[in-house]
Amino acid sequence: MDATDPLCIVPARGTSPGLPKKHFKELAGKPVLAHTLETALACPGIEEVVVTTEDEALADLAREHGARAPFLRPTELAGDALLHEVVAHAVDELRAERPVTGETPIVVLQPNVPFRRVADVETAIERFRAGHAAVISVAEERRFFWQAREDGGGEAGGPPTDATPAGERLEPRFEERALRTDLEPFYRETGSINVTSTALLQQGTRVGDAPGYVVTDRLSSLAIDGVVDLWLAERLAQGPRVAFRVDGGGTRGMGHVSRCLTLAAELERTLRAESTFVCRADYPAGCAAVRDAGREVHVVDPDERDPLAPVVGMDPDLVFLDVLDTDPERVRRLHRTAAAVVNLEDLAGGPEHADLVVNALYEPELVEGGGNHLAGAEYFVLREEFRDRPLAVPEAARHGLLTFGGSDPAGLSPLAVRAVADDGRDYRLVRGPDFDDPDLDDALADAPNVEAVGAPEMGPLMEWADLAVCSGGRTVYELAATGTPTLVLAQNDREHERMRALGERGVVEYLGDGRDVTAAELRGAVNTFANDAERRRELAECAREFVDGAGTRRILDAVHEALLG
Repeated sequence: MDATDPLCIVPARGTSPGLPKKHFKELAGKPVLAHTLETALACPGIEEVVVTTEDEALADLAREHGARAPFLRPTELAGDALLHEVVAHAVDELRAERPVTGETPIVVLQPNVPFRRVADVETAIERFRAGHAAVISVAEERRFFWQAREDGGGEAGGPPTDATPAGERLEPRFEERALRTDLEPFYRETGSINVTSTALLQQGTRVGDAPGYVVTDRLSSLAIDGVVDLWLAERLAQGPRVAFRVDGGGTRGMGHVSRCLTLAAELERTLRAESTFVCRADYPAGCAAVRDAGREVHVVDPDERDPLAPVVGMDPDLVFLDVLDTDPERVRRLHRTAAAVVNLEDLAGGPEHADLVVNALYEPELVEGGGNHLAGAEYFVLREEFRDRPLAVPEAARHGLLTFGGSDPAGLSPLAVRAVADDGRDYRLVRGPDFDDPDLDDALADAPNVEAVGAPEMGPLMEWADLAVCSGGRTVYELAATGTPTLVLAQNDREHERMRALGERGVVEYLGDGRDVTAAELRGAVNTFANDAERRRELAECAREFVDGAGTRRILDAVHEALLG
């Protein structure tokens, strides 16, 4: 272990005056202490967590949940000791086991703050390493704060009067009445996160005079100091109720459903959210995919006048609408019910009433919207199967992937099969669940080097391929994440605008509207591409940078902010 590795210390007393035995109390099925230990152990770079306590039973509990408790505090630190004294003692005890210098980030996480986020701990460590002597977590407060005057006083600080007896006068800490959002912010130390140094501890402090800080949300700053706090934490631990209104299959494809399933899984992991899906009955493939993922699905009759009515009836805290063009009035009505509404890939009238609009397939310059729009590939939701694939671009491309969505509405599959028939390479064509094209069957019969596969795991298939030919939907971004060099044919005007922009950025080789491309032209483009290793390598490297895989986290950070502030 290096001296620059974080040393994480969790100071936990066996009892406390506000709520005796609070660290043993059950919260969401596990002890309060366990929530902090799990967060600490999930932080990249923190290899071990040390609990300092005076209570042997609490030390045993800490060990059960993955932490170390190698010593008990001495008698003089077992009561109402100052926190910096407790931390300094723990550091001295641990010096014999590992190097501790002025560069060591000493991460102090108080266990009565159970809902801190891993990302905030990481940020605090980064800011310490950037040069701050200490970093603390704070909550931003924009409120009408007042301060009591010691001298009482009448007009303009004059002598006390009957109306303002001594000790009962308040002075405002704001200059004038205004909208709360326009008030000067104050920052309240939360006690959730503190990164300090040996130098400060030797000076008798953990914080110093001018610490760096991390602003946390309301949930992350909730401290359990009494029974009311515990009751509130228990309710919050249940997580928000989330509704997904989404359809998949047919001409719509399955990407919408897979995206929402990915978001639901991450919301469950980070916010303990309970998710319900609302899908139309005339998209049976989407309904089946949700059920196969173990999620609850409410099926809506396609003749339902208001397909959002079932969502309103669920009284959700958070709603995701992944149904393309939404109706403005219905979204406005839904917004009155839910705490936050998020529209995914929506360029119709509904976005003006949503809290957030995510259009990952459109670059920011192609989106006309207000400040609630999150646009561009940095917000692309990437499934786990496309992450961390090795980047390997061979000199000669021998394997090719052909994929044109769940239904291929423009009929590009027969075109592509005929273009690559008997060209000396092996291909796999992804044949979606809604393909029903006799022309494709005829084309496959004349192309023995093309194997049709149905609903495969796309990640391994992309890793197998040395190049891909596809249409301009979400698959382009998945291919980019895996570093698969890609030729793109647009299926419609929307795809044309998006893919032309990606072609100009060097993410894909864009061949234009597929409806205007002949099999001979496509064959020539594939042959040229397959034999140009340098060009394929350039595209692969640019594509991997373009889709970095952090889109889900960015979206949920924005959702977190919308929900919690």
